[in-house]
Amino acid sequence: MRMDILKRTITIIIFFVIAQNISGQKLYWVSNNGNWNNANNWAKTSGGAGGAGIPGIADDVIFDNNSGNCNILGGAAANSILIDMSATIEINSDLTVNENINFISGSINNNATIIAAGIISTGSDNRAFDSSTGTIRMTAVSPQIASLSLNSDNLNFIGVDSLIFSESELARLSTQGSLEGIGFLLFEKNGEVYGNNTIGEWLFSNSYTVFLENTSAQKVTGDMRTIGGPCDGLATLSAFLDRPERALLQFETFTQVKPRNFYIRRLRSQDITPQFTFPITFDFSINGGDNGAAQDNDKVDFSNSLSDRTLYWVGNTGQWYNAENWS
Repeated sequence: MRMDILKRTITIIIFFVIAQNISGQKLYWVSNNGNWNNANNWAKTSGGAGGAGIPGIADDVIFDNNSGNCNILGGAAANSILIDMSATIEINSDLTVNENINFISGSINNNATIIAAGIISTGSDNRAFDSSTGTIRMTAVSPQIASLSLNSDNLNFIGVDSLIFSESELARLSTQGSLEGIGFLLFEKNGEVYGNNTIGEWLFSNSYTVFLENTSAQKVTGDMRTIGGPCDGLATLSAFLDRPERALLQFETFTQVKPRNFYIRRLRSQDITPQFTFPITFDFSINGGDNGAAQDNDKVDFSNSLSDRTLYWVGNTGQWYNAENWS
């Protein structure tokens, strides 16, 4: 009898230990200048004694006014991160966050890869964010939306080398104000874009839809295309349909822009290259209606594109965007 009680007691203790590890804990960064992967730099209370252990993927992490500089070497993980401090986080190896990074104040220098469901920085405190040599990968499990949401007020945004929205059924790039310096942007599935953004190379996945805010302007300084192979369908690029205005798509390149494999709807297109005016040719795309030039001297060309019609694939083997393969 006593052995049965003892066994049940041990089982209950083990259960609670496992449950605690699964649910995670709240950990505070208390070092003035140290490595994330040092247990002595973490405490269970703000400004408390170190030695609480290194955060794991189930733990919520907080940087506050009792936190100093942090250097991430050798990889790091957390369930969520709150950053509200005056110090700097140097990310020199990959950081994986299960939920959101809430960035209120301080500085982030990303030289590796940040993987998170979202990065939210919509306040107006002084902040600096430099990912010009790093990658940001936003991924979330439905119904959660993968999101990069930034308020440009008092934000020193140096740039991001690569911004990838992956795996999530819906992704959102939201800017309050103007955001420059996105070197490479990829939506692997459906997306929404808000605010005025400057993008180098912009890639889309075939057969998915990206909506652009109707009153905003997206400036592309490089290539814009889909990533799919032959017969993967068209990517839809459209202004939101429940609002009267069209979205503005600007191109600033020194070669002629030829976006291809798109279904385009309710967009104004503009070439703003200094001293040049190239026609913007949507190649092997469909004019979905209510599209046009932003100004009289801009030329939007759909002559190499498809209208809404029935087409038959007649190519034995070949690329989707080769007109010779269609009848």
